[in-house]
Amino acid sequence: AFSGQLYSFGLGLWGPNGHDAIFHLSVINSLKDSLVNLSHPQLSGFFLQNYHIGVDWIVALVSKITGIEPASLFLRDLPIVLVAIIVSQLIKLLSKWKFSKQATYLSLFFAFLAGSLGFIFTLLSSGNLFAGESLFWMNQSVSMFLNPPFAFSIALLLIFINLYSSKDSSKRNK
Repeated sequence: AFSGQLYSFGLGLWGPNGHDAIFHLSVINSLKDSLVNLSHPQLSGFFLQNYHIGVDWIVALVSKITGIEPASLFLRDLPIVLVAIIVSQLIKLLSKWKFSKQATYLSLFFAFLAGSLGFIFTLLSSGNLFAGESLFWMNQSVSMFLNPPFAFSIALLLIFINLYSSKDSSKRNK
């Protein structure tokens, strides 16, 4: 909530945004000038290669059209839009799959607040309760929105599954 705001010391970036967001914002600002500019924003004379440019390009386009600052879009507005899409698509999907209301609530709880349970392994093996978060090399659901490209991919995946399940069910009903 506080990342991307201007403070007396400059632009505030907290947590993992202190590293990743700096690069994303560099790419977004570079693309905002020219939506086809693939120059590396931090290495003169180099071009971006093997980089997931989609979300940065969309944010640059929206920023160019609306005039909203890229930091505000990327760090505050985009996560709100993505959480709305993810929640609505999850509810739609769970409804199609005939989940009860209680199961839907429980699924939403686990989608946003559960972890990998890696802490159980470290608790049993070393007695440390506060470790093992990344033991299974998976992104923790609680930090999903600290990585907007990851959250965007989850939103797209849910949209695709909903579209596919709609087509699949219409074929079965024929």
